[in-house]
Amino acid sequence: WDRNAVRVQVQHGRRDQVEIDARGSSVRIEAEGYMGPATDARFTLSVPRSAHIDASGVNTQIDIAGVTGDVDAETVHGTIRVVGGARLDLESVEGELLISGTRGAVQASTVNRGIRVTDVVGDLDLETVNGAIVVQKAQSTNVDAATVNGRIVYEGSIRDGGDYALVTHNGAIWVAVPANTNAEVSVSTFNGELD
Repeated sequence: WDRNAVRVQVQHGRRDQVEIDARGSSVRIEAEGYMGPATDARFTLSVPRSAHIDASGVNTQIDIAGVTGDVDAETVHGTIRVVGGARLDLESVEGELLISGTRGAVQASTVNRGIRVTDVVGDLDLETVNGAIVVQKAQSTNVDAATVNGRIVYEGSIRDGGDYALVTHNGAIWVAVPANTNAEVSVSTFNGELD
């Protein structure tokens, strides 16, 4: 929202405890259970649009929309979805990463899910082990996308002087090349073909 304040709404189990610590321009919010992590806590936060967001959890789904500041998000099991943001640094082990509308560099990695990037302006560094990487409507000068078991789809700008490295060990790579593109292409394959 456009206010210089943070609103916190929480739904949690009766044995969970929520701590809010506000110091200067920083607000830290954490949920803890009676004997370890909180078992069921759901936070809805309204923050200033330009806020820097740093969110993390174990079995946590993270959904961030409408901010123009930097976003750092990390989860072990759970989807991370970001709409907007300036610079993103996202990590998950068992979660899909969904990114759209970002206006800055994106660094995103997951292990057992895919990464989907749409309508982004900025450099991309994307990595997964078991999942696809799909990039659409990207305006990027440098793209590094790598997966071990999955396909890669890239539909976006290919700029003069840019560097676009797309690597998969077991999957297809699809690249839509815009008309009038000036590019030098290098392709290598162990067991595949170039079409």
